[in-house]
Amino acid sequence: MAERPIKGWIWPKDKPHQGGKRSRRMNLIRDIFSGQGPDIFVGRLDNLEHLPTRSRWSRWADMYPNPNNRGLPALPWADRRQQRYDFSTRRYTNFHPNMCSDTEWDYSRDGELYLRAWWDADGHRHVV
Repeated sequence: MAERPIKGWIWPKDKPHQGGKRSRRMNLIRDIFSGQGPDIFVGRLDNLEHLPTRSRWSRWADMYPNPNNRGLPALPWADRRQQRYDFSTRRYTNFHPNMCSDTEWDYSRDGELYLRAWWDADGHRHVV
């Protein structure tokens, strides 16, 4: 008999969170109530190939179709249609040329989180 897949909540991170587990949990709860941060997915946790990629959950992969980037259709109440995740505002919005399509974060010597680079809507990398 085949083993049943392990399913669970998948909550992608758009940037590293500072602080411990409690701080991270409070930041995630605040994101829910403020409408910020990436969407939460239900999926298989026992196989990494089933996890949504960063370009998939942010909906930037839809602009440049990839046959290997497959996923199930969204539920009717969760369908974002043509909206993309804007990493600068941390919200899903309709496409506009000033959007930030990805970010790269790092820690300074004193442990502070800072933005190292960002990508514009055309996919060009800008170092801060």
